[in-house]
Amino acid sequence: MPVTDYLENTENLMDFALLQLSTYSSWNVAKHPGGAYEDLLKSMPDLKLPAAVVAYHSSSYQDSPRRTLLFDVVVLTEICLDESRITLRQLLWKAVELLDGKSSGDAIFAVRLEENINCAPGIAAALVRFEVADF
Repeated sequence: MPVTDYLENTENLMDFALLQLSTYSSWNVAKHPGGAYEDLLKSMPDLKLPAAVVAYHSSSYQDSPRRTLLFDVVVLTEICLDESRITLRQLLWKAVELLDGKSSGDAIFAVRLEENINCAPGIAAALVRFEVADF
């Protein structure tokens, strides 16, 4: 029996992340089919900002955990001098708060990486990479 028969479905884990992020009403949440985040940035004109976009990154298989899934949450917002606006840093922290340490079945979510992304003029963007260890 293949190891994938014992694991949480990748699509279900991505949907779990999407649902968790959707509990925060100050951004729009979307799912990108995967691939490089540069491809996601090409679809930016279709996004209503601020936004959090979930995108598949990769998976690897081993004995324990059985699978390590990596996915990205790309956070985008308009650059604005008005301090009353939500900042990119606040949005990143919210993504971490909503997902880090959470679990779906036997899969546990953990932050692995944060980085700023060069984006379109007037748009601030950053990526948070999450590792999901599926035991």
